[in-house]
Amino acid sequence: MRWNLYTKYLLAFIVMFSIPVAILGIFIYTGAVSALRTEIEETNLNRLHLALDSMDQQFLDLTETTVLMSLNPDLSSFHLLDDTYASTEIIKEIQKYKASSSYFEEIFYHRYDSGYFYSSNAMFSLSSLIKDYYMNKTDTAEHWINSLKGNKRPFVRPTEPVLTNQTSKEIITIGIPFPVRSLNPYGIVLYLFDSQRLYKLMAPVLGDFRGAVYVFDQDQNLLTSKANDLALTDEFIKKLLVQASNSEQSSMIMESNSMSVTWVKSEATGWTYMTLLPTSQFYQQVLKLTNLIVYILISLIFIGITVAIVLSKRFYKPIQQLISKIQLELEAAHPLVDTEINYIAHSFENMTQNQQSLLYQMENQKKLIQDQFLIKLIHGYFSTELDVCAFMKEHQVVLCGNSYFVFSFSTEEADTSLTQDISNSLSEFSSNNISVYPIEFYRRGTFACIVGLSNNALQHSGTVESIVKEIQEIITSKIGTAPTISIGRVYGMFLGIHRSYIESLTAKEYQLKFSTGSIINYIDVVNWNEEESTSWYSTDIRLTLLQSIKQGDEQLALESLKQILQEINTKKSLLMTKCMTSDLVNSIFKLVHTQDFPHHLETFKQLINQQSMSQFEKDITQCVIDLCSHIKKRKNDELSELSHRILSYIHDRYLLYEFNLGQMAEELSLSPSFISRSIKDLTGSTFTDYVFDLRIEHVKNELMHTDKSIKDIITGAGYINVSYFIDRFKKKEGVTPGEFRKMGKQMSNDNGRSSFKF
Repeated sequence: MRWNLYTKYLLAFIVMFSIPVAILGIFIYTGAVSALRTEIEETNLNRLHLALDSMDQQFLDLTETTVLMSLNPDLSSFHLLDDTYASTEIIKEIQKYKASSSYFEEIFYHRYDSGYFYSSNAMFSLSSLIKDYYMNKTDTAEHWINSLKGNKRPFVRPTEPVLTNQTSKEIITIGIPFPVRSLNPYGIVLYLFDSQRLYKLMAPVLGDFRGAVYVFDQDQNLLTSKANDLALTDEFIKKLLVQASNSEQSSMIMESNSMSVTWVKSEATGWTYMTLLPTSQFYQQVLKLTNLIVYILISLIFIGITVAIVLSKRFYKPIQQLISKIQLELEAAHPLVDTEINYIAHSFENMTQNQQSLLYQMENQKKLIQDQFLIKLIHGYFSTELDVCAFMKEHQVVLCGNSYFVFSFSTEEADTSLTQDISNSLSEFSSNNISVYPIEFYRRGTFACIVGLSNNALQHSGTVESIVKEIQEIITSKIGTAPTISIGRVYGMFLGIHRSYIESLTAKEYQLKFSTGSIINYIDVVNWNEEESTSWYSTDIRLTLLQSIKQGDEQLALESLKQILQEINTKKSLLMTKCMTSDLVNSIFKLVHTQDFPHHLETFKQLINQQSMSQFEKDITQCVIDLCSHIKKRKNDELSELSHRILSYIHDRYLLYEFNLGQMAEELSLSPSFISRSIKDLTGSTFTDYVFDLRIEHVKNELMHTDKSIKDIITGAGYINVSYFIDRFKKKEGVTPGEFRKMGKQMSNDNGRSSFKF
């Protein structure tokens, strides 16, 4: 049983842990791929920017060189001369510009009004430049020169073979007309670049990754490219080039056909630099970290299994304890329930039954919401009439009537079933004109009732007192006695119910001045004039009462109490009545407390909280009778205990020579006369005679059962004067101590008598 449930727990925790671990592994792997891809793409983009910046800087240098050459007076002046010297000077000047830069392989200077091209080595005619230098056998001189003159701005010729230094190279020609940025240039400078220089500049961009790098001019002509184990179709390259050309951004990273494409566009030259990397190699790069990821996952799995085992044991323990308890409780009644599931199912069935029972009880207590509303209303919970109406509408509570008043009463002697019966009877009292809503407070038997009246209710039923009188009769029929009811005034609004309740409580304070079963209306008592008299009941009567209670004199105590109650009843003032009754109760309580009498706090609390004067008189009279009875009993017990102490003291010390009445009175802290009277009452003898009789009996016992000398026996009995004792012994017994011993031995020898009396 334990193995099945425990295994389920363990497997559940392992599965719960495995899912996030798997998701975490996927996230780690995907995140690593994404991070690596982002890093590579950003690196490629930065490298492209570096290549772009390098080429833009070179192009800027070429432009500056062109500006300098166009402004060079030597080139301009020598150009007007058509002789060998002028040509040589122009070539020397061009050599200076070529020597100042290592960017380009060769430089050609040409003015449109001249038919020659000047380089750093020689002067070429247009036809020889095309056929011999550019090795172009098909293009005509006129077409070639027109193509140069047609460019008003710098341009680039695609890679083409050029013969330099008797060697053929793939050259990129950059032409910059001068004056620079002029709409009517009159000359041009051609810069010849080795395509391998641009290739070497772009080669490091790919690094060790598989892919390709391309450079296109402003007319989308391919200038150079480099591919690492990647073959791409021209159509795909043109498609990407069109996207880059149509884009308004100068750089972008995007994905197309599982390719990571990165391109940048130069604003200075219009060239486009582009790299293409297959995205699959990013995952292959991450696979190099497989060992580390596996180690991490194995560690996580080991930790997860350990945690799962610990949690399984921890979670199974309280369930095991619960099942053990259920087994103990259900095994005797349900021996067939022998599995965990059955135990839990049976417990669930019990819970369901209890829940259904609870729902049934709630169904039978639909008045709960209305009762809560009435309690809130009567205690002033609501601030405005709108709040009351909103609560009634929201909770579908109905409070009949156009005007309302509250009356309150107490039936503390009624039990729970009887108070419920009273509440039901008051609710059923409601009619078309009058509606009664009873509220029972936390103190059992304490009620407040909201009475709703229609417009013509008082016309049919008379006054408010007559309505309450009818309700009082119903209550009386239930509890057997008429309760005292206090009434508040009638109000024509819901918020007036709280005020009416407060007024009924105010009227209830005056029930001490009314007999039990009275109906006290707030209107009747609110106009009473409280007497400001400071007269009090007689102090001498109060002292007599307290002293008589101390002495246990019941008759005198009751007479004094009766006189005090008569004086209290003559006071009309409610305040004075309460003060005087409280003072009387406090005086008796103080006496009880100082004299260490047994008392019950509940008795005095009931006297203080008494609401009826007649009941107060009954309770305090019974309290005085109980105190007097207790005091009488305690006095008798004290006398009995004291008598026992006196006799015990005498029996313990009567053989001592120094024993006397004075010493005994001093040690017992009693008066000698009291001791003498007590001994007389208890034994019928005086103190001296009782002690002498005890000593005589002791001497007789010693004479009969010991062989001590008569002198030793007499001195052992507390007498130093032996002859004096012998005389008193002879007067008491008729014989001397010696004769008494002989007679006792003779009686023992006869064995015919068991006792002997003188």
